[in-house]
Amino acid sequence: MDARVLDHPFEKLTRHQLAWATALVGAAWALLTAVLVHAISTHEIAQIQRLLEASSPVVASSVLSEWPASVFSSFAFLLGFDLLYDVVHNNATALFAIWGARRLGHPVAALAGRGIAWVLWLDTALNLFENLAFLHVIRALEPWPLLPWAAGIFSFRSATLGAGIVVGVVLHGLAFWQRSARRQSR
Repeated sequence: MDARVLDHPFEKLTRHQLAWATALVGAAWALLTAVLVHAISTHEIAQIQRLLEASSPVVASSVLSEWPASVFSSFAFLLGFDLLYDVVHNNATALFAIWGARRLGHPVAALAGRGIAWVLWLDTALNLFENLAFLHVIRALEPWPLLPWAAGIFSFRSATLGAGIVVGVVLHGLAFWQRSARRQSR
């Protein structure tokens, strides 16, 4: 089997295209983040977080019973908005990691960037299932058994997004350090 079959589609972009794509998708991420911060209050986010941290069906049901209509509306908005938001931030992070790997120019870096990009695309697919599960929870007010499953996917996706950002920063940092070392040796 040809190893190139496992390449991520973003790896076909040139370094210049990767830089521009990362900047544009990163700017879209920043814009969507500003919309999100403006659309949902920190109090409502805290209420939603309480649901994610519910340790039992009784606790989850109690949290849901305390929610005013505004929190249900905000959570429903968040679930829809998250479909777009997730695609944007996952692609921005994948582009950033692959661009860093390309700048570094090492096979291990390429493998790291490729792996993160594929996991982030998997996360985008998982987000659909997560949001459908959360939608069922808030529509049916039946937090179990879907709530732990949805919260688990959310935790996994959050961890891999964070890992992707760290990998991208490390790859770009190493590329910068490598470039600086070359300049100093001249």
